[in-house]
Amino acid sequence: MTKPPPNGREAELGISFRNPVREMAFREWEMESSLPVLRPLLVALGIAFLAFTIPDFLVLGAGPGLVASVILRTAFLGLTIAIAIRMRKARPLRSRESELALVTLCGIGIFGLELFLYRGQNTYIQSMSVMLMIVAVYILPNRLGFSFIMTLILSAGGIVNLLLRDNRPSIPATAGIISHFVLCSLLAFVLAWRMGRARRLEFLRAEELQSISRTDMLTGLPNRRGFEEQLQDAISRCNRHGETAALIMIDIDNFKDVNDQYGHEVGDRVLQEFSQRMRDAIRLSDRPARWGGEEFAIVLPLTGMEEALEMAERLRSTMADYPFPESGSLSASFGVTVIRPDDDIAEAVLRADRALYTAKRLGRNRAASE
Repeated sequence: MTKPPPNGREAELGISFRNPVREMAFREWEMESSLPVLRPLLVALGIAFLAFTIPDFLVLGAGPGLVASVILRTAFLGLTIAIAIRMRKARPLRSRESELALVTLCGIGIFGLELFLYRGQNTYIQSMSVMLMIVAVYILPNRLGFSFIMTLILSAGGIVNLLLRDNRPSIPATAGIISHFVLCSLLAFVLAWRMGRARRLEFLRAEELQSISRTDMLTGLPNRRGFEEQLQDAISRCNRHGETAALIMIDIDNFKDVNDQYGHEVGDRVLQEFSQRMRDAIRLSDRPARWGGEEFAIVLPLTGMEEALEMAERLRSTMADYPFPESGSLSASFGVTVIRPDDDIAEAVLRADRALYTAKRLGRNRAASE
């Protein structure tokens, strides 16, 4: 029996995250989605760690061991509070991941010292604590490989603690505890791996939904929402860096006649052909979109008025000089403006619309500017 092929989502999962850019985007998304829980979790982790000074006192009594434990646990609480404060969206992802790794390393280091302080106490309670720490390593959104290495370190520390104890348990009990360390490490890894796959699938679905919400399904161009984001980015760059940018609004002349004469299916194919011609004629850096109906828009980064008018003329001749397969010759009118530092989206679009209306009033099949 042949093995069935993987479904499309599973195949995409296997391919997408080999791309370092996609993997980095996922890690950024994972970190951002975890922040509302992660920050209080870090503080709660530090408080819980400090609260164990109570059993420390009951078991170790007053003395140097208790003092050392209190200092270590208080320092760890201070570290978790400091890292929680620094977990802000504006900070680089790698910095935040490194700080979480630091929390994990410090927690494991302090736990190892606590094992040493408790070396004369109940073996089985300490072994359960090791297994609890193995599972807890995966709570923080570190990368899977790093977390697995930490579980191996914890397991090794737990085994060394067993073998060096004066009151070491029997050989069968020791073997049983060690096997539990190994099984707990493997089980935690498998569960974290499966959860990671589920989160990656969730990320792909979120990307897909975001793309759908910003894409015109007929032409494949960004829709009005996607266009406004592109225009806002151009305005922001103009304000921050003084970059020039232009905006072209386009309207297909007398498009209603196409629908009335040939039907809406032909009209849809004309819009698709128009979109493709537009994509072929503009630069890779330009950002076309479907504004709505038979209206289109293009954001042209690093472009002044003269260049934008040249682009509008090139598009005009591309449409008017070559008949469309099913509807014959069609023309379009163009309104051109440049982005100004004090613009918002509505103002820039309004100027381009006024220029487009001027082109229509002057006889269509032309470009006008404002």
